[in-house]
Amino acid sequence: MVDGHTISTTELGNLPVGVLGKGPVGIIAESDTVEGAAAYFVNSNASAEPTAYLLRGQTISDGDLVNVFSVTNAGIVTTGGAINVGGAGQPAGCELLEEYCLQASGNAFIDGNLEAGVIGGLSTITGSLTITGSLSKASGSFKIDHPLDPEHKILYHSFVESPDMKNIYDGVAILDAHGRAWVVLPDWFEALNNDFRYQLTAIGAPAPHLYIAQEVSGNRFQIAGGKPGGKVSWQVTGIRQDAYARKHRIRVEEEKPADEQGFYLSPDSFEQPEEKGVAWRRSHRSKPEATSTQDPGAGRQVASKVRNSEPAEHE
Repeated sequence: MVDGHTISTTELGNLPVGVLGKGPVGIIAESDTVEGAAAYFVNSNASAEPTAYLLRGQTISDGDLVNVFSVTNAGIVTTGGAINVGGAGQPAGCELLEEYCLQASGNAFIDGNLEAGVIGGLSTITGSLTITGSLSKASGSFKIDHPLDPEHKILYHSFVESPDMKNIYDGVAILDAHGRAWVVLPDWFEALNNDFRYQLTAIGAPAPHLYIAQEVSGNRFQIAGGKPGGKVSWQVTGIRQDAYARKHRIRVEEEKPADEQGFYLSPDSFEQPEEKGVAWRRSHRSKPEATSTQDPGAGRQVASKVRNSEPAEHE
């Protein structure tokens, strides 16, 4: 045990510490056993609130301390910028606060399988979210300030969904002197879609003889059978045939994994307790013992190289 001392207030806000390391590499922690840990942190204050810090990282900018990373007693991780998860993400402890489990006010990058972990609580991302892969959900909607009363109300609309990877296109066409009209589509239309479906509706007057005279070809199709100058509302749907869609078709039905049989994605919808939920099952699943074939000395060799190296120059 190293006795703590007080660091200058110009550095870390007059905080008494147990160990202080300064230099190109402040502290190196190493474990040479599979069961061990390179670093172990305990907040021994039994009365500490869930929001108290277990681990905290700060930087100094213009003489002021700036929080860049923290972990609370409840296991909630907060960063000052982007969040990068290199594997399966499993934020824990957010249920203790009964608030947001995942908060990202910048860009969120998740390089791995988030479904392998559990986010048990509300999550909010203030900004853009990009997912390079598939998104599975129980329901979805847009949520905006109400156009008629944006200060006091919220407006929701549900997503339009299908068992197919279907795109929907529509518009209004004006028929020529022969009761026909060509509808020109984007130049990428046929590269993206196939297996087309059509709907035509006359506007302003009946047109019982409307029909598709020519199906989509060369990124256009033709309407015929209407009255000269008539207005027609049209809709075309297509199934995605791009490279990603061909390789990752949606499986409409599948069996649940063997260890999740008898559990529900939404237990409350079936009046079942939380313990019957898939999320509960995953978070309480027993984990296999870790094994390793690594040379126990390998870690020490790497650490030794770090200790003996000079700080690198940056261009």
